[in-house]
Amino acid sequence: MKINSNYISEYKKILQSTNLQKGYQEFVKFFRGFRTYLAGNLSEYKFTGNIVENNMDYSYFQFTNDELQSKGLKFVIAFTHNKFEYEIWLSGMNRKTQISYHDKLSKAKHAYTMSPDPNRFDYILKDKLFDEVNYDDCERLFDSAKNNIQAFAKKISMLV
Repeated sequence: MKINSNYISEYKKILQSTNLQKGYQEFVKFFRGFRTYLAGNLSEYKFTGNIVENNMDYSYFQFTNDELQSKGLKFVIAFTHNKFEYEIWLSGMNRKTQISYHDKLSKAKHAYTMSPDPNRFDYILKDKLFDEVNYDDCERLFDSAKNNIQAFAKKISMLV
């Protein structure tokens, strides 16, 4: 096995000289609380599993409703670590469905970011969930997210 020992040394140094580990633990606490809030306040959706932490590339959780599920679709709330952004994604339950809807939606008029390759990326469409994030007022942030999710869902239902 070949690894870059410089990255491991840098990782060790960062962990020992900063609050990176504590910051990450607070992020996970926040993201779990965010999922719990949405699951309790968006009762028309079924939230699957728990949060997934994907190697600090992105963390996410998924949810769907009967209408989306019948079409093989779901929503994903994703946090992209390197951009430090929260996004909402429309995704397929599998690659075949995702590619099919990507083809359909690429011809539709909408203001969302399309996946450059639905075979490689885990979304069909995505949008930023927040313009600004204030972690000192989580209740307001969560309410804003709920409203943004409902608006996204309404627009998506007209497209699919």
